[in-house]
Amino acid sequence: MPNVIGQECATLLRMPPRTPRQSAQLAAFVRRTINQKGLSPPQIAKRAKRTGYKITDEYIRMILNGSAKNLTIDKLQALSAGLDESFESVLFAAAGIPESASDTFRRSVFYILFLKAEEADPEDRKTIYELVELLNERLERKSAG
Repeated sequence: MPNVIGQECATLLRMPPRTPRQSAQLAAFVRRTINQKGLSPPQIAKRAKRTGYKITDEYIRMILNGSAKNLTIDKLQALSAGLDESFESVLFAAAGIPESASDTFRRSVFYILFLKAEEADPEDRKTIYELVELLNERLERKSAG
């Protein structure tokens, strides 16, 4: 199932391109999980497909070597399903959030707001997105000068 909320949040916040550090952290997470579970990229792709997600073994190899482009929420969910790891763990690795910071991040207002938006009814979700957009516009104006 696509994560529409995650996609909308990424659009609203105009996510910057991934950095080499983020790519390296995701690759390390995937490599570590592969080694712990004895998986291969084709196995991960097949496991993802069985749960209704699509990711190719070639794209998994690209994640491993840091050359993956256009990393979407859908692909992260497919990777999560294929690895049998929590989406949160995969998302944190992809965002470059160190594993040691996970507890701090989970207590952050941004993560709490994300969770509330995921559970909100459509009207409340729209309000949350409007507030995030206002905040984003204000921060952009402030940083512009």
